[in-house]
Amino acid sequence: MGLKELILINPVPYKTIEAYALAHRSKEIVDKALVYDSLEEALSKFTFIIGTTQRVRGRRYPLYTPKEIAKEVRKIGSKKKIALVFGRESKGLSNEELRKCHMVSTIPTASKRPAINVAQAVMIYCYELYQHIMDEEKVEIFKWDLAKNREIQYMYDHLQSCLQEMNFHPKDDIKDFIDRFRRVLGRIRLERRDVKLFHKLFAEVERAINQFSKKGGVQQ
Repeated sequence: MGLKELILINPVPYKTIEAYALAHRSKEIVDKALVYDSLEEALSKFTFIIGTTQRVRGRRYPLYTPKEIAKEVRKIGSKKKIALVFGRESKGLSNEELRKCHMVSTIPTASKRPAINVAQAVMIYCYELYQHIMDEEKVEIFKWDLAKNREIQYMYDHLQSCLQEMNFHPKDDIKDFIDRFRRVLGRIRLERRDVKLFHKLFAEVERAINQFSKKGGVQQ
C-alpha cells in the first residue's frame, strides 16, 4: 500500500525465514525496519501520532474509523511526520501508551469481540490511506483504451454488411435492427480490443458464408 517505514518496539527476533516468507515482495521493509527499546523514544521525531485500539476504554476517548483517520492524515499533509501505532497481538496498546497519541482509532465491526489480528488491522489502515492517495493523485488502477466514435460506427457498419451478406431480413428496417445492438453495447465502454473482437467475429461469419457459397450451398 505504499508505506515503507516500519518501526518495531522491543521486538522478538524478526529477521526469520518465516517472516521473510510472509513479507512477500517486501523484504526491504523488514531489512530496513528501525528498532527502539521504548515507544517514547520511537515517537520522538513524529509531529502527529495516531494510536489504534480494539477495546472501548473507560476514559471514552473519541474514536475515529480508519477512513476518518485517512482524511485527517490527508489534511495534515505528507510533509509532516505521522505515526500510526499498533499494539501487541495479545492486548494491544496500554492506556499509558494511548496517552502519547494525538488521536485514537478503531475498526468498527459487527461483533462486540472481533477477531482482527494485528496484520489484518495494519492492512485495513494502510488500504484506507492508499485509497486517499489514489483519490488525491487521481491514480487509475486500469487504463482504458477506449474506442473512438468512428471506430464504433465502423463496427456497426460491418455488422450491417455481415447480416446483409447472410441474406438476413429483419421484420423492421435493418438500421432499426442495428439500433438494438447500439442500445445494448451503448451501455458499456467499448475498448479498441472489444471492437477488434467484433470485427473478427463478423469476418469469420463472412468467411464461412463465402466457403459455403463456393461449395454450391443454397442460402435461405
